Amino acid sequence: MRNLDGVVVSSPYNTYYLSGFKGIAHKSDEPRPYSVVFSRHQPDHPVLLVADYYVGSLINQPTWIEDIRSFPGELCSHSTFPPQDDDLERFLPKGIDGVPWGESLRSHYSDNIAQSCREAMTDLDLASGRVAFDDLRFGQQLGMGKGSKC
Repeated sequence: MRNLDGVVVSSPYNTYYLSGFKGIAHKSDEPRPYSVVFSRHQPDHPVLLVADYYVGSLINQPTWIEDIRSFPGELCSHSTFPPQDDDLERFLPKGIDGVPWGESLRSHYSDNIAQSCREAMTDLDLASGRVAFDDLRFGQQLGMGKGSKC
């Protein structure tokens, strides 16, 4: 694995090891509702992506990552409820404004994990770089193939 510009991890063990975030168990064939994006260009600025229903747990289960972004999880997806401006607010606990990543979380709320990951990759200068995935299905979901860009 030479000349990599970044790594996107979404397996439970890799996500926990690299971020300290531990999500609930999912069936093995379901896509994970969390991911971590690292760039060699900005090694001190990884991005943690989590489903909106996980945001509250980050108050009691802190992570060293300061750029946390969210999207609607499958439990309350936009196919179940029509999207509204305050969708994320229903999952935010009191005290969210006191954490360093609280405001960033609101400004980076995306429609789904794929959009959230593509935006994070673009922000980390990985849109046209070589990116490794620990789950190739997730890379395919993003439309990342040989020679593709975000």
